[in-house]
Amino acid sequence: MIQKLKEAWIYLSTWGPFAVITIACGSLGVLSSAVGLRSVAKRCIHWWAKGSCWVLNLKPELSADSNADWAKSLGDLKQGIMIANHASHLDIILIAALAPFDIRILAKSSLFKVPFLGWYLRACGHIPVYRGAQKHLNESKGREAIKKAIQEGATLFFFPEGTRSRDGTLKPFRSGAFVVAEQYELMTYPLLVKGTSRLLRSGSRIIHHDADRPCAIHFLPTLAPLGQKAEGSSPSQNALDLSERVKEAKARAEQVYQEAFTQD
Repeated sequence: MIQKLKEAWIYLSTWGPFAVITIACGSLGVLSSAVGLRSVAKRCIHWWAKGSCWVLNLKPELSADSNADWAKSLGDLKQGIMIANHASHLDIILIAALAPFDIRILAKSSLFKVPFLGWYLRACGHIPVYRGAQKHLNESKGREAIKKAIQEGATLFFFPEGTRSRDGTLKPFRSGAFVVAEQYELMTYPLLVKGTSRLLRSGSRIIHHDADRPCAIHFLPTLAPLGQKAEGSSPSQNALDLSERVKEAKARAEQVYQEAFTQD
C-alpha cells in the first residue's frame, strides 16, 4: 500500500506540472496562430519542451562529433531535415528543447487528438503520420503538409525508424526522411539520443533517473543531398534517379548510426 502511494505521488508530482505546461503552451500556441502571431506560435513547442525538461528534471549531456559543425550555431541552422533514433516518448521533448527555430515534427496522428498538445500541433503546421486503415492519407495529406512546411522555410523532424525501439537498439530506417531530403535537396542533421529508454521504460509511467547513466544527445555530421536530377531527363529517369538516391541516402544514414552505436 505504501509503495503504491509513493508511486502515485511520484506520478502526480512529475506529470501534473507537465500537464500544466502542456496546457499553457498549447493554448498560447493556438491563440497566437489564430491572431496571426505565427512567429510566437512556432516557438511555443520550443518553450513547451524547455519547460517540460525543467519539470521532468531532464538534463541531457550534449556532445558532438568533431565534424558536426552545425551543433555550434543551432539558432542559425540552415533549413533541412533533422533525424534521430527513437527509444522513448521523452526523445521529442529533448530534441524540441534544442531547436530555437521553426521545426515541424512528423508525429503519429493519434497525438493530434490530445487536448491542447494536439490542437497546437495542428494549428502550427506539424505533420500527422497515419497508420493502419488511414495509412493511405500519408500520400495525399502528408505530402501536401510537407510541401507547405518546406515552402514556409521550416526544418522537418523525422524519426526514421518510424516507431520507438522497445529495447533501445537501432531499428531499420524507413525511407520517408530521405525521400524529402533528396526531393527538395536539403541537408540532413542527425542526432543520436542515448539513455532515454532507461529513463522512461516501455510500459512505465515513472521516470527512473539514474545519476550514473544520464541521458545524452550526440550531434553527428551532416549528410548532404546526393545530387540534383539531371536536366533534360524524362520523368521515368528522374524517378529512377530519385529512387536510387533515396536508397543510398538511407543506407548511408544507417551506417552513420550503426557506427555511432558501436562507439557508444
